Amino acid sequence: MELSIIILNWNAADDTIRCVNPLSTWQQLRPVIWVVDNNSVDNSADLIAAECPHVHLIRNPTNLGFAGGTNQGIKASLARDDQPILLLNNDASIGEADVIRLLKTLHENPDFGAVGPLLFEAEKKDRLLSAGGKNPVLHHQTRVMRFSCD
Repeated sequence: MELSIIILNWNAADDTIRCVNPLSTWQQLRPVIWVVDNNSVDNSADLIAAECPHVHLIRNPTNLGFAGGTNQGIKASLARDDQPILLLNNDASIGEADVIRLLKTLHENPDFGAVGPLLFEAEKKDRLLSAGGKNPVLHHQTRVMRFSCD
């Protein structure tokens, strides 16, 4: 399965490198990784280019914000026909098995336009932060789709 991963960076090369490096060790998926540097004022873009030469690095001359930077990465990915696309924050991590499950769900449901994992806190692995963009505390009031990752 092919996959494109878009990661936005702004003055956080260490986080971005820590996010990118495990992706290149995956065994079944070989994602095309796009890092969009949103006009970092430190040397983030140079550090990322040096530490992660396998990524496609887009250097913005201005900070386009989260939506603008992410959309720029999506457009670049779509121009190469890299689909599906995973948006991944540079301070987050996701396992290959979890992505495979998401891709399988997407493939088995062609009417789905998007899927997403449950988001958990890194240090407290059982603390749910987000479920499909909905507040998990209000789960009885909202429609929440649960994508089990274990």
